[in-house]
Amino acid sequence: MTRRVYIVPAIVALLTLAGVLGADYISIPTLSHVFDKNPGGESATAVFTVYGVRCYGTADLLREHIGSLPGLVSMVAYAGKHRVIIEYCPGVIGPEDIISAVEKPILTDEGLMQYFDVISHENR
Repeated sequence: MTRRVYIVPAIVALLTLAGVLGADYISIPTLSHVFDKNPGGESATAVFTVYGVRCYGTADLLREHIGSLPGLVSMVAYAGKHRVIIEYCPGVIGPEDIISAVEKPILTDEGLMQYFDVISHENR
């Protein structure tokens, strides 16, 4: 009889452990947004590590912050890893332009504030 009492807590503990250990191998995007469905030409992809992207709200703030840039095709944010993948048209904009836009200060209630900082980037 006492063995049955421990089955449910043991299953819960095993599933919790599997979730914690498996989180490094499975990534679900926090935010996915398409800026231009028909970019008309070649596109390139850059992966940025952005300090300041911590949750859906901050990822959406970044999307708003850079959304008016010409040449952006799409953006996918993984807040848990501070990773932002941006697809862009290289003839219109480049990674350095995107970094400058990301790091541009944002007007808040307290004044201008640099909210995001690009720690690293790589081209794919």
